[in-house]
Amino acid sequence: MNILGNDVSTTLILTYAIYISVLSILIAIVSVVVAARTNGKLKRVLKDKAGKDITESIVSYYKKCNEIAGYFKSYEEKINYLERQDSACVKKIGLVKYDAFHENKSKLSFAVALLDERDTGFVLNGMYVRGQTVTYLKPVVEGLSDYELTEEEIEAINSARMQYEEKMKQK
Repeated sequence: MNILGNDVSTTLILTYAIYISVLSILIAIVSVVVAARTNGKLKRVLKDKAGKDITESIVSYYKKCNEIAGYFKSYEEKINYLERQDSACVKKIGLVKYDAFHENKSKLSFAVALLDERDTGFVLNGMYVRGQTVTYLKPVVEGLSDYELTEEEIEAINSARMQYEEKMKQK
């Protein structure tokens, strides 16, 4: 047989073909052995200390993270609701004791302001006169009232504001 101008025998071609086939088989065997060892090492790496498959642990961890994220969202909604409600709660309290008609020096009369964050609420005024107390309740909206406020009631509102501001500065 003549290949590229050279005389090559069939036996030589068959010999080379056998060598190449054997070499290919050896390479395939080595590849299978290396792949099996690598697979074994990978299985050992993918197991945690308890021998459990780490991929199951990762999936479990991911599910727990999603569950926790759901809890956070739920709690965030509850916190937002409470913050909205909180602004309407009484936060500012001011008390002024006084002697209504200068009859005695015991200051048995009082004015109490109960206000929320927006200075909305009421002022309760208790005036002690001759052995009895007469009380008046006046609504307050944003620090103002439709009713005329006495000096003591205004002082109670201002006291409530100042005490709240001082408390907020401390935080």
